[in-house]
Amino acid sequence: MGIRRSVLMITVLLLALGPMIMAEEKIDHIESVDNIENVENVSNAEEDKGAAVKSLRRIAFSSKRDGNFEIYTINEDGSGLKRLTNSKNDDLKPQWSPDGQRIMYLSKKGKAMAIRVMNDDGSGQVEIARNCVADYLPLWSPDSTKVLFMMKNKSKTIICRVDTDGKNLIRLTERDAEGTCPSWSADGQKILCLEKYQRKKYIYMMNSDGTERVKVTKNDDSYREAVWSPDNSKIGYLSTKMTIAGSYNQITVMDSNGANETKIAEATRLRESIDYQDGFSWSPDGKMLSFTKVADVDARVSESGTVTFEYFYGTYLVGTDGNDYDRLLGKTGAKPMLPGWSPDSSRVAVLSESKLVIYNLNTKMEDEIDVKVSLPLSMVKWSPEGDKLIFVGKNTSFQKSTLYLVTLDGKVTKLSEANDYDPVWEPNEK
Repeated sequence: MGIRRSVLMITVLLLALGPMIMAEEKIDHIESVDNIENVENVSNAEEDKGAAVKSLRRIAFSSKRDGNFEIYTINEDGSGLKRLTNSKNDDLKPQWSPDGQRIMYLSKKGKAMAIRVMNDDGSGQVEIARNCVADYLPLWSPDSTKVLFMMKNKSKTIICRVDTDGKNLIRLTERDAEGTCPSWSADGQKILCLEKYQRKKYIYMMNSDGTERVKVTKNDDSYREAVWSPDNSKIGYLSTKMTIAGSYNQITVMDSNGANETKIAEATRLRESIDYQDGFSWSPDGKMLSFTKVADVDARVSESGTVTFEYFYGTYLVGTDGNDYDRLLGKTGAKPMLPGWSPDSSRVAVLSESKLVIYNLNTKMEDEIDVKVSLPLSMVKWSPEGDKLIFVGKNTSFQKSTLYLVTLDGKVTKLSEANDYDPVWEPNEK
């Protein structure tokens, strides 16, 4: 009887204490959940921090800060400077792939030039072509899988295509011709180029594998450059026309099949010669063209009576329908310099006489930002968002070239000043 009473009391006691024990266990469990939630919050904070860092767009550029040219990247706020290449060669002219995953660049040793590709962190460096010609930079295909470039083959310059791992090299230029000025169509299916036969250049179009070649132009003008419009519907080209009175440069736009040629701009006098080394550029919406030509000539007579001429270039805009001809955007001094188009085509910017001139095509108004850079060394390049611009320049020949970033509210920042060149924005991820 005593045993039963003891068991009963123990049972009652356990029943009474059970909720307390369960409550303590539940509290422990809640604390554990709180801890997990805190960890998740920390994780989210780290993700947010990572997203903030990731939102800082990178800029790739070449720099001679360590003796020879190497490729670097830096964040748009000046943080995260990273050296990507480390070779005895001069590594130059970085170009992001359209998908933003890799960077292509030129590697120069003496007079020899090779094309190399690497991941955007500098890993996986591979040489994909040798004996290339740097007159026109190699071009990524729109899908980031192939590269279009020019190379020397014996005494001739030819156009080739190669995969980004260096395989499947294809010659696109005919055996008895020379090729220059290649460009991809926006869908990567067609290639446009100039081909020279018996001292005459013509514009050709072909499939990306070199098949179905078509001569787009049939006259005997001396063609300098040919470029697709952004939507592939038209082709713009720069040519030199020969007349009894002399020669003159002309920019012409035509349909991609060669029909409906329209003269856009011309320079009939030597002092107005349109610069063909920098050529011209389409606005992203295909409605405007920009080009450079001589804006002023300064004649100087020496004590001996010798006359010398100093040419000063200007940057001009013209509508692709031939309207708004010869709008002078700004003077670029002794060096011709194409402007940079904003991604939405609403604005165009150029460095002119120590100022950054931004012209708004919608309002027809100009803004000037005093950047205090008298020697621009690169064209102005807009960020993919269209809210920032970068360029390289300096004020004296003895000064190290500097990488500048400018915001639309007029803030000018030196990102790096250590002999920097060839800046290019990281593209949007695809």
